[in-house]
Amino acid sequence: MPRLQRYDFMMQVPVVVDGKTRYHLVLGIHVGILQRLVQRQQFPATWSVNVTDRNGRIAARSRDPGHYVGMLLREQTRRRLAATTRNFFFDSKTLEGVPVRTLASTVPNSQWRVLISIPNAEVRRVPLEAAALLAAMMALLLVLAVAVGRWFARRAVAPVEYLGRCADRLADGEEIPYRPYGLEEVDTVAWRMVEASKQIRRSKRELEHRVNEAILATEQAQG
Repeated sequence: MPRLQRYDFMMQVPVVVDGKTRYHLVLGIHVGILQRLVQRQQFPATWSVNVTDRNGRIAARSRDPGHYVGMLLREQTRRRLAATTRNFFFDSKTLEGVPVRTLASTVPNSQWRVLISIPNAEVRRVPLEAAALLAAMMALLLVLAVAVGRWFARRAVAPVEYLGRCADRLADGEEIPYRPYGLEEVDTVAWRMVEASKQIRRSKRELEHRVNEAILATEQAQG
């Protein structure tokens, strides 16, 4: 049976507590999200559109994605991309060996790229300004997709931060108010911490009561 390959990209969201980054939440997101984004743009069948990560590895592709996703761009193309973060045109060949004119557009706030390659035979019939606009639109859509991912990630961070605050209050001997989040694992841990905080406070009160009784008995015996 052939081995099935699954490609994911990682999204790292810092968790800030008291103004300091305490840890990072890392999410694995399937590249199929990016692939659907590319397919919805309905680029001409002869064009080659690639979304690549900072290393020049293909995360989504308009043509034959099942074969090319996960592969690296040509070494010469990777060197050109590494030399600048600006948007620029250059002549190259696709992985299939087709001579093309390529526009490289950088996704804002990242080192990911959107590459739109138009066969040389079609360049005269296609205004390059239109290709640049399409690349900018794709980059913007990727930014929006990442923003949505970060929003969901921050929603996932909230229960983790809540457990962290509960742990701090438990360490200080405070009673913890129970707040269900609807996540079974988080709610189970939180409930146990709440019960532990109650037990600790009961034990503390009993100990203080016994100590006071012992002190009173000692004073009466000495009197």
